[in-house]
Amino acid sequence: MAYAAVISLKQTIHHLLNSSHISIHSPSRETLQAAYKQLTSLQEALTRSDDDTSSTRRNRLNAIDTQIREAVHQLQDSLESHASHHFQHPALPPLHLEFTSQEIISFAQAANKMEKAYVQELQNPNFQDDDRDSAATLPIHNSAVKMVGLSDAIADIKDHVLRILRPDYYGVFTFFGDAGNGRSIVARGVYDDVYVGGERAFDCGAWVRIGSTYQLKQILLNIIAQINKIDREYLSSEGEEELGEHLCASLRGRRYIVVLDDVRDAEILGRLRRSLPEQNNGSIVFLTTGVSEVAELDEGFFRYDIPVVLSEMISWRCIGSLIKSRGWLISPEFEKAGKKIAKNCRGFRLVVAKVMVALLRSEKTLNLWRKLAADIDDPVFTVDDEISEAIEIKRYLHEDNVREADFLFDLSTLINKVKENLYPKRLFPPMGIMTVYGMAGVGKTTLVRHIFQDSSILDSFDHRAWVNIGPKYQSKEILIDILAQIYPHISKTNIKKDVKLVKNLYAQLSQKKCLIVLDDLWSQEPVHFLKKFMPNIKGELVVTTRLFKVGIFGPCDRAYKLRLLNKEESWDLLREKVFVRERCPSQLVKPGKKIAENCEGLPLLILAVADLLSRSQKTLEYWNKVAEKKNPDVMNAQSEIAKGLLHSFETQPQHLKACFLYMGVFPQNHEIPTSTLMKLWFADGFLEPNPSQAVEDFASKCLNELVERSMVMVKQGSDLKTNKTCCLHFCLLASILPCCYEEQVFPCLGCLC
Repeated sequence: MAYAAVISLKQTIHHLLNSSHISIHSPSRETLQAAYKQLTSLQEALTRSDDDTSSTRRNRLNAIDTQIREAVHQLQDSLESHASHHFQHPALPPLHLEFTSQEIISFAQAANKMEKAYVQELQNPNFQDDDRDSAATLPIHNSAVKMVGLSDAIADIKDHVLRILRPDYYGVFTFFGDAGNGRSIVARGVYDDVYVGGERAFDCGAWVRIGSTYQLKQILLNIIAQINKIDREYLSSEGEEELGEHLCASLRGRRYIVVLDDVRDAEILGRLRRSLPEQNNGSIVFLTTGVSEVAELDEGFFRYDIPVVLSEMISWRCIGSLIKSRGWLISPEFEKAGKKIAKNCRGFRLVVAKVMVALLRSEKTLNLWRKLAADIDDPVFTVDDEISEAIEIKRYLHEDNVREADFLFDLSTLINKVKENLYPKRLFPPMGIMTVYGMAGVGKTTLVRHIFQDSSILDSFDHRAWVNIGPKYQSKEILIDILAQIYPHISKTNIKKDVKLVKNLYAQLSQKKCLIVLDDLWSQEPVHFLKKFMPNIKGELVVTTRLFKVGIFGPCDRAYKLRLLNKEESWDLLREKVFVRERCPSQLVKPGKKIAENCEGLPLLILAVADLLSRSQKTLEYWNKVAEKKNPDVMNAQSEIAKGLLHSFETQPQHLKACFLYMGVFPQNHEIPTSTLMKLWFADGFLEPNPSQAVEDFASKCLNELVERSMVMVKQGSDLKTNKTCCLHFCLLASILPCCYEEQVFPCLGCLC
């Protein structure tokens, strides 16, 4: 490729101009500097094609690219032949380039013309992509083969797709922890922010404390009085059943928030839930409890465990610093008792604050301290009603001008974390995005199609739509493609022409739950286009892509990398496809496993080979030939798969193309040391970092990008930070080797450095 050749020639000229081993005559130096400047301009022009995915335009650009590459290689050879003797004999007189000066000038002129032609082709306003077949198309094998090696992935992704999604769906949130550790304070902080403070729009809200001595009727009356803003006495004559029905009717259709504080009995919670309608309009129920049976009453509950953050040492520091600040001296006996008192607080922030008030307001006697130290059941170490006791404790602390305990009541970090989960930041506020990514042929589409057609999915969504994207997809078509599937009785032509109809159809979807799949996404543009016209669509958006970054739209999105199959799974898939319900003859097991292993875990290749085997002789001789890679039909199938993978290479930026092609120098199945690879990239002129960027950082960034683009593999469950080697799948290697020889990448290895 021209880009790699240009960088290599630039590096050669740079070394000539800055070498300490040879000197260059002044006119020759000026000529080289002019050539270097022209090469830099040419390099910038070549990078402008990075965003163009049209295969027709790419073919035209490739023709110009070839001309540039050949001209660069010719000048590279000429410079190296003239300079090599001076590198070997540094004591020679200054280098004169009279013989090549005219050649360099001619190259600069030709390069300028080729650059203009390249830019003109990129800017051609009359360009029309007449290539009807997507370059990314891979062979599709329609088969009733079971989903081998994907059971965990299917279960994981289904659970994610079927989860309760905030903020527009109903949710019960449990704040779990012992009384005195701040569970009710956190819940109150969230309640005050989102409801009382008006951060979120609710039609009504109520806060009630249950406790140990509750009366169901009084609880129901309390909630009704708050949500309807009426006097409790108005309904005091009603019984529990009537009040429960009245509450349910009052909440139905309204977006509400109800907090049930200090729930200690699962039975009362079950009875109250019958009066709290589960409606997917953003309604919320908060529970605070220290009882596991209550917190785990329903597997659909969202649980927040309030952590114990105060150690015994920190608790004692709080108590001791307060006492010392009042001028009291703490003897060793007091300190020993004080540390035991701190231990009795069990790290609960409200208990520590309560003890601070108690010690501050009592006589400072060793007997009192020892008594508290010996009695962990003393009332000072317990908190019954967090909210009322916190108010009382803060009042006492304020009266005594105590500031040392302020941080004990600061739960803003936990409150904000809860709010982030309640109202996650997403591209589509009421819709989650799930991305399944991995190299071409790994089974992304097959996996998602299986989930898309699952009966539990069908029952959980009002509408579904599947859109095949590909690299040439016109983003403006996405809205039409989705609506045409959801409303099949309306012709696609009418949807395209009638703007008012589109708005009406979208309005009908506003209260519906939709599952939308965008298969083979190559850029984020279609999703952003969908966001522009359907910003409030609800449900789940599932994306399949080869490019990790394409599928990430926000911190709350989920990405699932689909792995290659292991040896056992590969053989299971091959055997299942070839023999279906029949048993595999014992003599074919050994060569069959070798054939499956040769596919290196790529499901698409396994199915292609299995398809050929199922239609061929099932003899030991034939299978041995396939296992030894001597069968032309199987080799052709592998070549076809490799061609389908080539688009992953063609859509990469120029600098990544150069780095990736370089990896073709390594043999098949070779574990490439990442540190060695990055050093070679730089040494042979394939990297050109910014002046402010370290070479190692830029090389690491390039390698990470290749991994994220599913071009380079690291070991399963690892990454480049912990894994010291990487490799290429042999199908990708097979796809780039012809490019390596055509682009003359390998001759660049060993250029002047």
